[in-house]
Amino acid sequence: MKLKKQQKSVFVQPLTWVSLSILIGSSISPLVNAQSFDQKDERRYIRCLERQSRNNQEIHCKRPAPEYPLSSSPLRYSEQQSYFNCLERQARRHKKLNCTRPIPQPQPPQKQQTQPDERTQLIQEANSFYNSGNYPLAEDKFRKLVKMYPKDAYIHYQLGNTLYREAKPEAAIDEYQEAIRLNSDYAVAHNAIGMIRASQDNWDEAINEYQKALNINPKYGDALKNLGEALWHQGKSSEAIAALEKARNVFKEQDDNDKIKSIDQLLEQVKHSRNN
Repeated sequence: MKLKKQQKSVFVQPLTWVSLSILIGSSISPLVNAQSFDQKDERRYIRCLERQSRNNQEIHCKRPAPEYPLSSSPLRYSEQQSYFNCLERQARRHKKLNCTRPIPQPQPPQKQQTQPDERTQLIQEANSFYNSGNYPLAEDKFRKLVKMYPKDAYIHYQLGNTLYREAKPEAAIDEYQEAIRLNSDYAVAHNAIGMIRASQDNWDEAINEYQKALNINPKYGDALKNLGEALWHQGKSSEAIAALEKARNVFKEQDDNDKIKSIDQLLEQVKHSRNN
């Protein structure tokens, strides 16, 4: 069976008088090592969404930022963004959704700082170059950070992302693997390696990495989708469909219609190829 190669890449109206602060407590993610975000910022963000709901008008509600963005537990960063996306969809669609709030990671008491620490500032600077597409300068910044913080898993992970964007897949994998060595719960790093191997048509290794990611986070929707694609390319249509349907259920819980649509299109292709 000859299959068309799929494109791969590494990497993501108003409510009535119902308080968002009540709705968000309906479920808790089973994952551990959550990266916390400032609770005052979260409450301010929720109140802003409530005003948007009551006044039936668009208001820019600033999302809370993690205390250490994407650093200690980057696998939870996507959980946080999904949580915020869900709250905003909840406000726009006048509909109660199952918005999963990440469990904050306990942190030792620290003296209040009025300015971000040096490490945070340097990471923000490197990420700004990455997000603007200036990958050579981002690589330079992340390499300097690696020398300063060699045991920081997130910095290795983000250097890997930068190297991948520069078409250096093997160097990127080295950094992802170092991130995993430093933090064994790095589901996103396993998924990233899997996607690189998939882009090289190395389906066995890709599947192995996706499964490692899912062992860490069984509800990792992107990894389930990628696993389904890889199984399809191996001619394992039934297993592919099972993985894709699990991914669809995850995205349905998150009310992510764009990803649901993508999964539906892929499921249709897999079922069509199985019948021919």
